[in-house]
Amino acid sequence: MAQSDENYILFGPKEIGKTTILYKIYKNIFNQIDEKRVIPVFLDMNNTKNNLKKEISNFLALSNSKTDNLVSNYKIVLLIDNIKIDGSEQSRISLEQISKFIKTNPNVRVIGTTTSYGDFESSGKIYENDSLSTFTKINIEFFGTREIKDLMSKWLVSDNSSKKEISDLVRNFHSLNIPSTPLSVSLYLWIYEKQSDFRPVNNANLVRNFVEKSFEKHSMNEIYLSEFDYTNKENLLACIAFNMLNHDDKNYRLSKQTIISIVKEEVNKKKMTVVHVDGKLEFGEWILKHYEAKGILISDMDNNTQYYRFKLKCFFDYFLAVYMRIDPEFKKKVFSSDYLIYEDEIEYYAGLNRHEQFILDFAYEEMIEIFRNLIDGKDKDLFEQIILESKIDFSSYFNKYKENKSFVDLINLKNVDDHSLDNILKKNKITDEKKDSQNDVLLNHPNISYDKGEIETKDKINEISPLERLQKSWMICARVLKNLDELSDGEFKLMAFKGIVYCSILTLLLLHKQSEIIVDSDDENEELIELASFFIRFGLLLHGNIFYTVMGTNKINGLVDEYISSFVSNDGKSNIVMVDPIEQLFTILFYADNKGVNSLNYLNYAIKKFDGSFYTDILFFKLNMLHSEAETDTRIESNYRELISQLMKKRSKGNHVVIQSKQISNQQKETEERDRKKRLIEKNIRSSFYFLYFLVYIRYIIFLPKAI
Repeated sequence: MAQSDENYILFGPKEIGKTTILYKIYKNIFNQIDEKRVIPVFLDMNNTKNNLKKEISNFLALSNSKTDNLVSNYKIVLLIDNIKIDGSEQSRISLEQISKFIKTNPNVRVIGTTTSYGDFESSGKIYENDSLSTFTKINIEFFGTREIKDLMSKWLVSDNSSKKEISDLVRNFHSLNIPSTPLSVSLYLWIYEKQSDFRPVNNANLVRNFVEKSFEKHSMNEIYLSEFDYTNKENLLACIAFNMLNHDDKNYRLSKQTIISIVKEEVNKKKMTVVHVDGKLEFGEWILKHYEAKGILISDMDNNTQYYRFKLKCFFDYFLAVYMRIDPEFKKKVFSSDYLIYEDEIEYYAGLNRHEQFILDFAYEEMIEIFRNLIDGKDKDLFEQIILESKIDFSSYFNKYKENKSFVDLINLKNVDDHSLDNILKKNKITDEKKDSQNDVLLNHPNISYDKGEIETKDKINEISPLERLQKSWMICARVLKNLDELSDGEFKLMAFKGIVYCSILTLLLLHKQSEIIVDSDDENEELIELASFFIRFGLLLHGNIFYTVMGTNKINGLVDEYISSFVSNDGKSNIVMVDPIEQLFTILFYADNKGVNSLNYLNYAIKKFDGSFYTDILFFKLNMLHSEAETDTRIESNYRELISQLMKKRSKGNHVVIQSKQISNQQKETEERDRKKRLIEKNIRSSFYFLYFLVYIRYIIFLPKAI
């Protein structure tokens, strides 16, 4: 672009790297002024109030006449940042000015940037506008897994950018709804580099690290600003977040003047002494610019009014959680019958207060109450007893098709030796390309939200459906339990974990029953019926992945281990409270996903304990997934292989028929089938009840057809 003679317009979401590219081009041209005789001029349309010629004069510190002479006799490259293309009258005038200037001065060319929102919605205006019809348009996209890997390998030179580190980053970005912009990824790597032992304890810890590093909490500047330090800034942001929530405007934004008034009120109320770092600005205006410069708040103009909002939803939620520590009344409002709309704030609050019993007491009691009311309306104590004694026979629902052939039966088990089993597993091994594709799906969700420039509005409590109430209640309880690792009441934590597992499976059971209704109906939508059939057979696997996404952390492994060992060690003994087989299998698979130290022993127990096609299929595909994602030629990979071999040998014994495997001879058919299933889920996702299972479904349709 620096050496070309064309005009360019770069567009993409905020912080994607557009301005950085302009700086790079400026430096490239500037360093070759003597050789190329081309002069670069950098302009920011956010700060441009005069006509272009006047702005060029100001930049070069020349008089108007000298600027005229320069433009007439030398080649000029205008690097114009933040061109507005939003259909407004101001935008039209600005674009026409740029177009006219280029036509009047043939020695001038332009390389500009503009912010686009939501899949080029605004970029369409570029093509429609005659002023920029001759410009070459370039889109800058979010970082994908490949770009993150490249940056990791260059940044962490002493590291190997292992699969686990990539997966951790992707998982954190997905759970926190952080977009994979170069800035966000760089900030994450900066934290990792500065703290070599950094492993975020929870989401609140990760967001707090982001914020602290953005403010450079321990820098000398912060120490000198002792009159208004990091804690003061954090508490003021919490107050701003609370006022944004109450105001309930678009994207929870507030006007500049409203925020300045809030700042004044807080400073006066606390009788604070503040430092005026910039003598030209009032403190309220300075602190706003400070928050914006640090990337916590962002601003935009609407009808000649400047508005501010939090750059990321996770920042907004985090500072609301901080405000819960400041204002007891707001905390009381969150922990009320409306708590389902504050799921993220409750998780962050639990992460900030990892010893507080009240949070788990509340979440557990509410979960039990919601399930009791919506499921059977039984007495609360009686319903708790049903949970503790596993009195609902889940296995009779999920294993009702036990006479069906297992997918393992499709393999000619009599002819499977060690070599052929290795070949089967090798074919199923997830390649780096497929793993990158899975990670990109996870990264895409927060990127879409960020690209639209939106913070999703909270649901109204009366608009939440009964099924969503069930789902949200167990998820909130799970997220709270995951964060309260400092809570000393281990027995209550154990009871809460069993309750969470039980209630989550109850939710899955409702979806399972709905799937059966669809399959048994006269509906002509064959694709939806196929999707429901898939869910009946593999819903437990999909649900397990969601459960792991919500609750997965090695900090809870001791609790889960104790729960599993209670039914493994007491298996077959009389006068022992029984745990339903589905509960047992579900918990063991979660523990395996969580990389528990005894997971191999417990998986071995599951293989020996559970019979029938349903259990065989679930174990077969889970073990294949664990094997396929394990590092090649490692002990853990070998252990998973032995478990798969053990499962297949067990299945080969008995009286069932073993049929010859049906090989797919045409690779194209396999690819087309996977693509068709992907289109199927995308088509039905918004109108069906499977929306929560979409992302993990994508993971399995990449893997399952080939494994089958």
